[in-house]
Amino acid sequence: MCGLFGFASANGTPPEAVVNRAEAALASLHHRGPDQQGYVLEDGVFMGHTRLSILDLSDAGRQPFVSADGLTAAAVNGEIYNFQAIRRDLGEALFASASDSEVVLHGYRELGIEGLLAAVDGMYAAAVHDRKAGVVSLFRDRVGIKPLYYGTVKCEGVELFVWASELKAIVVFADSLTIDPSAILDFAAQRFIPAPKSIYREIRKLPAAHSLTVGNGRVPQPSSYWSLPLVSSDVWNESGVCEEIRDLVDASVSEQLVADVPVSLFLSGGMDSSVLCESAARQVTKLRTYNISFRAQGRDEAHFARTMAQLCGTDHVEESFGAKDAQHVLERMDAWFDEPFGDLSTIPTARVCSLAKEGSTVALSGDGGDELFGGYNWYPRYQRLRRLTRLVPGQKCWKVPFRRPPENVFQKIVNRIALVGQLDPLHQYAAVLSNLLYCELDSFREWLEIPDDYDHMWSLRPHYKPEIGQFKSLQYLDFHTFLPDDLLVKVDRVSMAVSLEVRVPFLKKELCELAFSLPDAFHTTGGDLKAGMKRAFVDRLPPEIIARDKQGFGVPAALREDDVLAGHANVVDYRLAKVRDQGLSGAFG
Repeated sequence: MCGLFGFASANGTPPEAVVNRAEAALASLHHRGPDQQGYVLEDGVFMGHTRLSILDLSDAGRQPFVSADGLTAAAVNGEIYNFQAIRRDLGEALFASASDSEVVLHGYRELGIEGLLAAVDGMYAAAVHDRKAGVVSLFRDRVGIKPLYYGTVKCEGVELFVWASELKAIVVFADSLTIDPSAILDFAAQRFIPAPKSIYREIRKLPAAHSLTVGNGRVPQPSSYWSLPLVSSDVWNESGVCEEIRDLVDASVSEQLVADVPVSLFLSGGMDSSVLCESAARQVTKLRTYNISFRAQGRDEAHFARTMAQLCGTDHVEESFGAKDAQHVLERMDAWFDEPFGDLSTIPTARVCSLAKEGSTVALSGDGGDELFGGYNWYPRYQRLRRLTRLVPGQKCWKVPFRRPPENVFQKIVNRIALVGQLDPLHQYAAVLSNLLYCELDSFREWLEIPDDYDHMWSLRPHYKPEIGQFKSLQYLDFHTFLPDDLLVKVDRVSMAVSLEVRVPFLKKELCELAFSLPDAFHTTGGDLKAGMKRAFVDRLPPEIIARDKQGFGVPAALREDDVLAGHANVVDYRLAKVRDQGLSGAFG
């Protein structure tokens, strides 16, 4: 894994002071790539890269890669999993290293940007400078596993187009940035700032499956190069589909085990990580697995993880986790994320990443399995709420006082009535996720001076498609919002903080497309979450793993004490209190 920082000047070579600031910005990403650091500066374009060496540990794998004629340079963050097939197609004679990332350089030259994007599969964010065309192209992987920020800023008074893997690098480089108050409201509503926004007005996040080209008079307008299929058939061959799922999982795990450094696996004992563990154990003779134990009744999954580790014969490492560990992580979240972020599961995720780094440089994670195969507990809760809503007479939203947390049983009943009265399906979606409702955001809107008609569901609406079925519409919505803007951001930042590469085998392109081509009935038959996936792996996993209920990687209530969150109800409340105490510029400037 690596870090990217670069800029493009429309006025030729920039002043030395700008280059010095760019070097400092690149150095701020050292944690993402502690093994090598370098840059090239040609025609006013600075291409910087920090490298975490994974494939071809020699100096031949150093980035940015530059073509033999000096006309093309490429810098890549991430991994191209099908690089070996692309190398064969392009011709091995082109390549000077065994690095997977070099296929971006030669793929661009031989296939063009569209051909390259159609060919590659993996997790990546990349920049390519084409000196002959006078342009820089940026692009990000299909699901949004790897981050990429961009925008126009001034440095030493010079206006420049800039891009980076993390906001902190742009903060170091830019003369000044302006806080976007609406981004704070978005955070209050969703617990993260959704793409393409960032906390700064000048800086955007490149959305997943998008590219943009700047230079030679082009306006940097992102364009999509891939989308999920929305058409599914009610007729399918169950045994054939289950076999195809198993084959794709095995193929993805095989691709992602490729590395010149030790590879491990996060093993929670849940369905997703157990599937990956069983698949990996079939393909390697030695595998190390890691688990965090909470020592909390009803929340500890360590028993299930041990069961899978024994079955697969892994070298299993388990560590207990307490309130003091949680406090330590919470205090570091600002430095990791560079903008408000409120997912409490950051705390255990950070700890398991630190633990895994002690014995490996790469780890496999089960993220994405819930979105692909319908594993979230809020899906049935949302469906029940929508059924109740259809019984509401008339079309007016009920104005019922809502209080969180409810003070008594009566208030619980009133709250439920209030939720049923939210006729907007996305407001009900927010409710089952325990996000703040419209009425609860009033004080923030007033404080941030945001108009009452501001739609804090703006990022969700383009991805809510009830016409594809209620269950699949939730999967589709989460795949495009919660997954790339919350889960994958969380894993990227906390793993990169300790220079650990985390790979996500479920998010292979073909596996995503297959999962979303299947009808709701495949995923929900029998009333179980992940019913189809369970049938696919019923002969490869122990019955107790198949039968167990979904349990998220959250923090038990026992750890949510005053000494953890300083008297606040949750991370969002904790973060917003800091904003109010210090003001926007004080909290994030």
